[in-house]
Amino acid sequence: MGTVKTRIRSAAHKLRFMLAPLGVAAVAVALLVGGGVRFRAQLREAMVRNEALALVTASDITTIRVPTVGVTTETHAAYRGRPGTPLAVLALHNFALAPAGSTYQAWVRTGGAWASMGTAVVDAAGSGLIVSTGKVFETLPAEIQVTVEPAGGSTSPTGRVVISYEASK
Repeated sequence: MGTVKTRIRSAAHKLRFMLAPLGVAAVAVALLVGGGVRFRAQLREAMVRNEALALVTASDITTIRVPTVGVTTETHAAYRGRPGTPLAVLALHNFALAPAGSTYQAWVRTGGAWASMGTAVVDAAGSGLIVSTGKVFETLPAEIQVTVEPAGGSTSPTGRVVISYEASK
């Protein structure tokens, strides 16, 4: 019986010895792949930010000032976009901090449907920035709103409207 146990222990030891480098290699590959995914996401975000900077400093963009609805007159937003460019920037100015459990979410209406630009974190000075990409932003919006939504955001504008713009007005 001792010889069978010895052979099993010896085989297990050899197996561990053979697999140990593979385990380290697998962990290293997983870390590199995970790091690569994060790196690609950060690189993509940096590229979008650079495109947004180029957009807002271009001379041929359209800037839409979005006024307030029932809040201080200093609170407003500036929407910047260019027809044919799938990128839009919304800068928030003089916003109060969002109520606890809530966030500011920006919306554009094009083609009769609302699309979210995303949510904004407002800093202590009341400023926030939303950079959005997508086919919906290739057309200037007929309407723009910023609403107060639950912290995770919403699929459609349902919260209190803070600022609003309508092209026909």
